[in-house]
Amino acid sequence: MAEENPAKESCIRIAEELPVTAVDYINQESWDSFFTSKGTDDFCEWYADWPQFRTSLKNLLSFQLAEELNHFSFPLLQPPPEEVSILVPACGASRLSEHLYDEGFTDITNVDFSKVVIEAMMKRNIRVRPEMKWRVMDITNIPFPSGIFDAIVDKGGLDILMDSEHGSRSGPLSYISEVKRLLKAGGRYICLTLAEPLVLGTVSRY
Repeated sequence: MAEENPAKESCIRIAEELPVTAVDYINQESWDSFFTSKGTDDFCEWYADWPQFRTSLKNLLSFQLAEELNHFSFPLLQPPPEEVSILVPACGASRLSEHLYDEGFTDITNVDFSKVVIEAMMKRNIRVRPEMKWRVMDITNIPFPSGIFDAIVDKGGLDILMDSEHGSRSGPLSYISEVKRLLKAGGRYICLTLAEPLVLGTVSRY
């Protein structure tokens, strides 16, 4: 007789309660309602758990930064983790940022359009991870100055913006434009995605 897996059962239960249509996935009220009723502590990670991509992600974030001078990029020394500025768009209730912070990447800004989840995540982390920042923002229109992040770590954000039924709309294109604008010269956009053709096609256009 197979043993029950509580974590797997929790993921299945939560998946059944997620927004069900493409419109719901990009609707702020739908996510506010979801996080209000389900909270953030029991949320199942999308795609993969931290141990499955920890090494690869740390390697991608441990790169030589570049400084743009007179339209040329010059490699600089690899900075320590705490000096790598990271944006996590559409952070939701994922523990990705928490794991990165605990690995030494403390300059992390998390954004999501759900005020409910941002307030809950801030409350959960304010004492144990005091340097982490949380902002309520639309990832297709992020009011930060240009060129301020060394890396943008996207775990499912672009996927959520895609509408596989009606095709790519302005949201994904606006988001990718914001990604390009916000990255420093030599910065990296790290996208954890299901890699569906529509998503890959959108990224390849840029």
